[in-house]
Amino acid sequence: MKDKILHTLLRALPMALVLAVLTGTAVWLSRMGEDETASDAIRLMYASAEVTAVLADNAQEDHQNSEGRRVGDQELEIRILSGDHKGEIMTVTNYMSALFNVDVDQGDRIIVRIMTDEDGSYYASVFNYDRGIVLGVFLLIFFALLAVLGGKKGVGALAGLLLTLGCIWFILIPCLIRGVPAVPVTIGVSAVSAAAGLIFLNGYSKKTLCAVCGCVGGVLTVENAYVAKARLQRLRRYLPVSRNHLEQEVRDALHWQTDLEFAPVLKLSDDMEQALQMMSDIDRICGSFPGLDCGSCGAPSCRSLAEDVVKGEAKESDCIFVLREEIRSMADALGAMGGHASGEKGREVLK
Repeated sequence: MKDKILHTLLRALPMALVLAVLTGTAVWLSRMGEDETASDAIRLMYASAEVTAVLADNAQEDHQNSEGRRVGDQELEIRILSGDHKGEIMTVTNYMSALFNVDVDQGDRIIVRIMTDEDGSYYASVFNYDRGIVLGVFLLIFFALLAVLGGKKGVGALAGLLLTLGCIWFILIPCLIRGVPAVPVTIGVSAVSAAAGLIFLNGYSKKTLCAVCGCVGGVLTVENAYVAKARLQRLRRYLPVSRNHLEQEVRDALHWQTDLEFAPVLKLSDDMEQALQMMSDIDRICGSFPGLDCGSCGAPSCRSLAEDVVKGEAKESDCIFVLREEIRSMADALGAMGGHASGEKGREVLK
Protein backbone atom coordinates (compact mmCIF):
# COMPACT_ATOMS: atom_id res chain seq x y z
CA MET A 1 0.00 0.00 0.00
CA LYS A 2 2.82 2.40 0.91
CA ASP A 3 4.63 1.58 -2.32
CA LYS A 4 1.49 2.38 -4.33
CA ILE A 5 1.07 5.72 -2.56
CA LEU A 6 4.76 6.53 -3.09
CA HIS A 7 4.49 5.60 -6.75
CA THR A 8 1.43 7.87 -7.15
CA LEU A 9 3.22 10.75 -5.45
CA LEU A 10 6.28 10.37 -7.66
CA ARG A 11 4.08 10.43 -10.76
CA ALA A 12 2.24 13.52 -9.50
CA LEU A 13 5.42 15.39 -8.53
CA PRO A 14 6.40 16.49 -12.09
CA MET A 15 2.91 17.82 -12.72
CA ALA A 16 2.96 19.68 -9.41
CA LEU A 17 6.28 21.27 -10.33
CA VAL A 18 4.98 22.28 -13.77
CA LEU A 19 1.84 23.81 -12.22
CA ALA A 20 3.99 25.68 -9.68
CA VAL A 21 6.22 27.09 -12.44
CA LEU A 22 3.20 28.11 -14.54
CA THR A 23 1.55 29.78 -11.53
CA GLY A 24 4.75 31.67 -10.68
CA THR A 25 5.12 32.78 -14.30
CA ALA A 26 1.52 34.01 -14.41
CA VAL A 27 1.96 35.96 -11.16
CA TRP A 28 5.21 37.53 -12.40
CA LEU A 29 3.65 38.55 -15.71
CA SER A 30 0.67 40.13 -13.96
CA ARG A 31 2.92 42.47 -11.93
CA MET A 32 3.84 45.85 -13.37
CA GLY A 33 7.46 46.94 -12.96
CA GLU A 34 8.53 50.25 -11.46
CA ASP A 35 9.69 51.56 -14.84
CA GLU A 36 6.39 50.66 -16.54
CA THR A 37 3.48 53.07 -16.93
CA ALA A 38 -0.17 52.16 -17.03
CA SER A 39 -1.47 51.84 -20.56
CA ASP A 40 -4.94 52.71 -21.81
CA ALA A 41 -5.83 49.01 -21.64
CA ILE A 42 -4.96 48.90 -17.93
CA ARG A 43 -7.06 51.99 -17.22
CA LEU A 44 -10.03 50.35 -18.95
CA MET A 45 -12.07 47.84 -16.94
CA TYR A 46 -15.38 46.07 -17.38
CA ALA A 47 -17.98 45.64 -14.65
CA SER A 48 -21.51 44.33 -14.34
CA ALA A 49 -24.25 46.80 -13.49
CA GLU A 50 -28.00 46.99 -12.95
CA VAL A 51 -30.28 49.58 -14.54
CA THR A 52 -32.02 51.25 -11.61
CA ALA A 53 -33.98 53.79 -13.69
CA VAL A 54 -34.52 54.95 -17.27
CA LEU A 55 -34.31 58.73 -16.97
CA ALA A 56 -35.03 59.48 -20.64
CA ASP A 57 -35.80 57.40 -23.71
CA ASN A 58 -35.44 59.01 -27.15
CA ALA A 59 -35.29 55.80 -29.20
CA GLN A 60 -37.71 54.97 -32.01
CA GLU A 61 -38.28 51.82 -34.04
CA ASP A 62 -36.54 51.90 -37.42
CA HIS A 63 -37.99 49.37 -39.86
CA GLN A 64 -36.20 50.80 -42.89
CA ASN A 65 -32.54 50.53 -41.87
CA SER A 66 -32.48 48.61 -38.57
CA GLU A 67 -34.92 45.72 -39.08
CA GLY A 68 -37.33 47.11 -36.50
CA ARG A 69 -34.72 47.75 -33.80
CA ARG A 70 -35.08 50.88 -31.74
CA VAL A 71 -32.52 53.51 -32.72
CA GLY A 72 -31.67 56.57 -30.65
CA ASP A 73 -30.39 57.09 -27.11
CA GLN A 74 -31.37 56.47 -23.51
CA GLU A 75 -30.34 58.21 -20.30
CA LEU A 76 -29.83 55.50 -17.68
CA GLU A 77 -29.17 55.42 -13.97
CA ILE A 78 -27.11 52.33 -13.10
CA ARG A 79 -25.63 50.72 -10.00
CA ILE A 80 -22.23 49.04 -10.37
CA LEU A 81 -22.31 45.44 -9.10
CA SER A 82 -18.64 44.42 -9.36
CA GLY A 83 -15.11 45.77 -9.49
CA ASP A 84 -13.48 48.70 -7.71
CA HIS A 85 -16.58 50.88 -8.13
CA LYS A 86 -19.02 48.35 -6.72
CA GLY A 87 -22.10 50.00 -5.19
CA GLU A 88 -21.65 53.35 -6.94
CA ILE A 89 -24.56 55.00 -8.76
CA MET A 90 -23.74 56.44 -12.19
CA THR A 91 -25.62 58.11 -15.02
CA VAL A 92 -24.74 56.95 -18.54
CA THR A 93 -26.01 57.64 -22.06
CA ASN A 94 -26.88 54.50 -24.00
CA TYR A 95 -26.47 55.13 -27.73
CA MET A 96 -28.35 52.63 -29.91
CA SER A 97 -27.73 52.17 -33.63
CA ALA A 98 -28.40 49.51 -36.26
CA LEU A 99 -25.14 47.69 -35.46
CA PHE A 100 -24.64 48.49 -31.78
CA ASN A 101 -27.96 48.05 -30.03
CA VAL A 102 -28.40 47.37 -26.29
CA ASP A 103 -32.03 48.22 -25.56
CA VAL A 104 -32.66 47.97 -21.80
CA ASP A 105 -35.38 48.61 -19.24
CA GLN A 106 -35.34 49.15 -15.51
CA GLY A 107 -34.00 46.11 -13.68
CA ASP A 108 -31.94 44.76 -16.60
CA ARG A 109 -28.32 43.75 -16.03
CA ILE A 110 -25.64 45.10 -18.37
CA ILE A 111 -21.88 45.20 -18.80
CA VAL A 112 -20.32 48.66 -18.69
CA ARG A 113 -16.87 49.95 -19.63
CA ILE A 114 -15.27 52.16 -16.99
CA MET A 115 -12.42 54.31 -18.30
CA THR A 116 -10.15 56.12 -15.85
CA ASP A 117 -8.32 59.22 -17.08
CA GLU A 118 -4.83 60.22 -16.05
CA ASP A 119 -6.20 62.75 -13.55
CA GLY A 120 -8.16 60.02 -11.74
CA SER A 121 -11.59 60.91 -13.09
CA TYR A 122 -13.62 58.12 -14.65
CA TYR A 123 -16.74 57.59 -16.71
CA ALA A 124 -18.83 54.61 -17.79
CA SER A 125 -20.39 53.56 -21.10
CA VAL A 126 -22.75 50.73 -22.00
CA PHE A 127 -20.95 47.76 -23.55
CA ASN A 128 -23.40 44.84 -23.79
CA TYR A 129 -26.01 42.77 -22.00
CA ASP A 130 -24.82 40.87 -18.92
CA ARG A 131 -25.13 37.20 -19.85
CA GLY A 132 -22.82 35.99 -17.09
CA ILE A 133 -25.49 34.08 -15.14
CA VAL A 134 -26.77 32.24 -18.23
CA LEU A 135 -23.25 31.39 -19.40
CA GLY A 136 -22.30 30.26 -15.89
CA VAL A 137 -25.28 27.89 -15.72
CA PHE A 138 -24.41 26.37 -19.11
CA LEU A 139 -20.76 25.95 -18.07
CA LEU A 140 -21.78 24.19 -14.87
CA ILE A 141 -24.05 21.86 -16.83
CA PHE A 142 -21.24 21.16 -19.29
CA PHE A 143 -18.74 20.44 -16.50
CA ALA A 144 -21.21 18.18 -14.69
CA LEU A 145 -22.03 16.18 -17.85
CA LEU A 146 -18.32 15.85 -18.66
CA ALA A 147 -17.57 14.52 -15.18
CA VAL A 148 -20.60 12.21 -14.99
CA LEU A 149 -20.38 10.74 -18.49
CA GLY A 150 -16.59 10.68 -18.76
CA GLY A 151 -15.80 9.59 -15.24
CA LYS A 152 -12.11 9.80 -14.40
CA LYS A 153 -11.14 10.64 -17.98
CA GLY A 154 -13.84 13.29 -18.09
CA VAL A 155 -12.40 14.96 -15.00
CA GLY A 156 -8.92 14.73 -16.54
CA ALA A 157 -10.15 16.29 -19.77
CA LEU A 158 -11.79 19.09 -17.78
CA ALA A 159 -8.56 19.73 -15.87
CA GLY A 160 -6.61 19.85 -19.14
CA LEU A 161 -9.14 22.27 -20.66
CA LEU A 162 -8.97 24.61 -17.67
CA LEU A 163 -5.17 24.48 -17.71
CA THR A 164 -5.07 25.34 -21.41
CA LEU A 165 -7.42 28.29 -20.95
CA GLY A 166 -5.36 29.47 -17.98
CA CYS A 167 -2.11 29.27 -19.97
CA ILE A 168 -3.63 31.30 -22.79
CA TRP A 169 -5.21 33.95 -20.58
CA PHE A 170 -2.55 34.40 -17.88
CA ILE A 171 0.67 33.55 -19.77
CA LEU A 172 0.37 33.76 -23.57
CA ILE A 173 -1.60 37.02 -23.80
CA PRO A 174 0.53 38.88 -21.18
CA CYS A 175 3.69 37.72 -22.96
CA LEU A 176 2.41 39.06 -26.29
CA ILE A 177 1.45 42.36 -24.63
CA ARG A 178 4.97 42.69 -23.19
CA GLY A 179 6.50 42.20 -26.62
CA VAL A 180 7.80 38.63 -26.26
CA PRO A 181 8.33 37.06 -29.73
CA ALA A 182 5.00 35.55 -30.70
CA VAL A 183 6.09 32.34 -32.43
CA PRO A 184 8.39 30.91 -29.69
CA VAL A 185 6.05 31.74 -26.82
CA THR A 186 3.05 30.33 -28.69
CA ILE A 187 4.88 27.09 -29.44
CA GLY A 188 6.06 26.87 -25.82
CA VAL A 189 2.61 27.47 -24.34
CA SER A 190 1.07 25.02 -26.83
CA ALA A 191 3.62 22.35 -25.93
CA VAL A 192 3.22 22.76 -22.17
CA SER A 193 -0.57 22.94 -22.20
CA ALA A 194 -0.86 20.00 -24.63
CA ALA A 195 1.52 17.87 -22.59
CA ALA A 196 -0.18 18.67 -19.28
CA GLY A 197 -3.67 18.16 -20.70
CA LEU A 198 -2.80 14.79 -22.24
CA ILE A 199 -1.09 13.65 -19.05
CA PHE A 200 -4.22 14.60 -17.10
CA LEU A 201 -6.23 12.55 -19.59
CA ASN A 202 -4.10 9.43 -20.09
CA GLY A 203 -1.30 9.60 -17.55
CA TYR A 204 2.33 8.85 -18.40
CA SER A 205 2.52 6.50 -21.39
CA LYS A 206 3.96 6.11 -24.87
CA LYS A 207 0.64 7.19 -26.34
CA THR A 208 0.79 10.42 -24.37
CA LEU A 209 4.35 11.07 -25.55
CA CYS A 210 3.39 10.46 -29.17
CA ALA A 211 0.32 12.68 -28.85
CA VAL A 212 2.39 15.52 -27.36
CA CYS A 213 4.98 15.22 -30.13
CA GLY A 214 2.18 15.26 -32.69
CA CYS A 215 0.63 18.40 -31.20
CA VAL A 216 3.91 20.28 -31.03
CA GLY A 217 5.11 18.98 -34.39
CA GLY A 218 1.86 20.02 -36.02
CA VAL A 219 2.52 23.62 -34.98
CA LEU A 220 6.03 23.51 -36.43
CA THR A 221 5.09 21.82 -39.70
CA VAL A 222 3.70 24.19 -42.30
CA GLU A 223 3.09 21.55 -44.94
CA ASN A 224 3.90 17.91 -45.40
CA ALA A 225 7.24 17.75 -47.20
CA TYR A 226 6.17 14.92 -49.50
CA VAL A 227 2.95 16.69 -50.48
CA ALA A 228 4.85 19.90 -51.20
CA LYS A 229 7.41 18.04 -53.32
CA ALA A 230 4.69 16.28 -55.31
CA ARG A 231 2.96 19.58 -56.02
CA LEU A 232 6.20 21.21 -57.17
CA GLN A 233 6.95 18.30 -59.50
CA ARG A 234 3.46 18.54 -60.97
CA LEU A 235 3.99 22.24 -61.63
CA ARG A 236 7.37 21.63 -63.26
CA ARG A 237 5.79 19.45 -65.93
CA TYR A 238 4.13 22.49 -67.47
CA LEU A 239 7.21 24.74 -67.43
CA PRO A 240 9.93 25.01 -70.12
CA VAL A 241 13.18 23.21 -69.38
CA SER A 242 14.99 26.52 -68.97
CA ARG A 243 12.57 27.53 -66.21
CA ASN A 244 13.18 24.38 -64.18
CA HIS A 245 16.71 25.43 -63.20
CA LEU A 246 17.05 28.60 -61.15
CA GLU A 247 20.24 30.63 -61.06
CA GLN A 248 21.99 31.09 -57.74
CA GLU A 249 21.07 34.78 -57.66
CA VAL A 250 17.41 33.92 -58.10
CA ARG A 251 17.57 31.33 -55.34
CA ASP A 252 19.17 33.84 -52.99
CA ALA A 253 16.47 36.38 -53.82
CA LEU A 254 13.79 33.94 -52.68
CA HIS A 255 15.01 34.12 -49.08
CA TRP A 256 13.21 36.55 -46.78
CA GLN A 257 15.51 39.50 -46.07
CA THR A 258 13.41 41.91 -44.01
CA ASP A 259 11.27 41.66 -40.90
CA LEU A 260 7.51 41.62 -41.17
CA GLU A 261 5.85 44.85 -40.04
CA PHE A 262 2.40 44.94 -38.52
CA ALA A 263 -0.19 46.97 -40.42
CA PRO A 264 -3.78 47.42 -39.15
CA VAL A 265 -5.33 46.45 -42.47
CA LEU A 266 -8.68 45.55 -40.87
CA LYS A 267 -9.09 48.92 -39.11
CA LEU A 268 -11.61 51.12 -40.89
CA SER A 269 -11.05 54.29 -38.88
CA ASP A 270 -9.55 55.51 -35.62
CA ASP A 271 -12.90 57.14 -34.80
CA MET A 272 -15.29 54.51 -33.44
CA GLU A 273 -18.43 56.35 -34.60
CA GLN A 274 -17.02 56.76 -38.10
CA ALA A 275 -15.93 53.11 -38.18
CA LEU A 276 -19.45 51.96 -37.26
CA GLN A 277 -20.90 54.14 -40.01
CA MET A 278 -18.39 52.68 -42.48
CA MET A 279 -19.40 49.15 -41.43
CA SER A 280 -23.03 50.05 -42.12
CA ASP A 281 -22.05 51.42 -45.55
CA ILE A 282 -20.10 48.23 -46.28
CA ASP A 283 -23.17 46.09 -45.54
CA ARG A 284 -25.33 48.32 -47.74
CA ILE A 285 -22.89 48.33 -50.67
CA CYS A 286 -22.19 44.60 -50.35
CA GLY A 287 -25.94 43.97 -50.58
CA SER A 288 -26.02 45.66 -53.98
CA PHE A 289 -23.40 43.27 -55.37
CA PRO A 290 -24.36 39.83 -56.76
CA GLY A 291 -22.43 37.95 -54.07
CA LEU A 292 -20.67 35.64 -56.53
CA ASP A 293 -17.14 36.47 -55.30
CA CYS A 294 -15.94 36.06 -58.88
CA GLY A 295 -12.86 38.24 -58.42
CA SER A 296 -13.28 40.02 -61.76
CA CYS A 297 -13.04 43.38 -60.00
CA GLY A 298 -9.62 42.50 -58.55
CA ALA A 299 -10.88 41.99 -54.99
CA PRO A 300 -11.10 38.47 -53.53
CA SER A 301 -14.76 38.85 -52.55
CA CYS A 302 -17.73 41.17 -52.91
CA ARG A 303 -17.35 42.31 -49.29
CA SER A 304 -13.69 43.15 -49.87
CA LEU A 305 -14.69 45.34 -52.80
CA ALA A 306 -17.32 47.02 -50.61
CA GLU A 307 -14.62 47.75 -48.00
CA ASP A 308 -12.38 49.24 -50.71
CA VAL A 309 -15.26 51.41 -51.92
CA VAL A 310 -15.90 52.75 -48.42
CA LYS A 311 -12.19 53.44 -47.93
CA GLY A 312 -12.09 55.33 -51.21
CA GLU A 313 -9.77 52.83 -52.88
CA ALA A 314 -12.30 51.54 -55.44
CA LYS A 315 -15.63 52.34 -57.10
CA GLU A 316 -18.86 50.39 -57.14
CA SER A 317 -18.64 50.29 -60.93
CA ASP A 318 -15.49 48.14 -60.61
CA CYS A 319 -17.97 45.27 -60.27
CA ILE A 320 -18.69 44.13 -63.81
CA PHE A 321 -22.33 43.43 -62.93
CA VAL A 322 -22.86 46.94 -61.57
CA LEU A 323 -21.01 48.35 -64.57
CA ARG A 324 -23.24 46.35 -66.93
CA GLU A 325 -26.35 47.73 -65.26
CA GLU A 326 -25.00 51.27 -65.51
CA ILE A 327 -24.22 50.83 -69.22
CA ARG A 328 -27.66 49.30 -69.73
CA SER A 329 -29.26 52.31 -68.04
CA MET A 330 -27.21 54.63 -70.25
CA ALA A 331 -28.31 52.67 -73.33
CA ASP A 332 -31.93 52.94 -72.25
CA ALA A 333 -31.52 56.67 -71.71
CA LEU A 334 -29.89 57.10 -75.11
CA GLY A 335 -32.63 54.98 -76.63
CA ALA A 336 -35.27 57.20 -75.09
CA MET A 337 -33.49 60.23 -76.49
CA GLY A 338 -32.78 58.81 -79.97
CA GLY A 339 -35.79 56.63 -80.49
CA HIS A 340 -37.12 53.23 -79.55
CA ALA A 341 -35.05 51.40 -82.14
CA SER A 342 -31.75 52.68 -80.80
CA GLY A 343 -32.67 51.59 -77.30
CA GLU A 344 -33.55 48.07 -78.44
CA LYS A 345 -30.33 47.84 -80.42
CA GLY A 346 -28.26 48.97 -77.44
CA ARG A 347 -30.00 46.43 -75.22
CA GLU A 348 -29.29 43.62 -77.70
CA VAL A 349 -25.61 44.59 -77.76
CA LEU A 350 -25.42 44.35 -73.98
CA LYS A 351 -27.01 40.91 -74.03
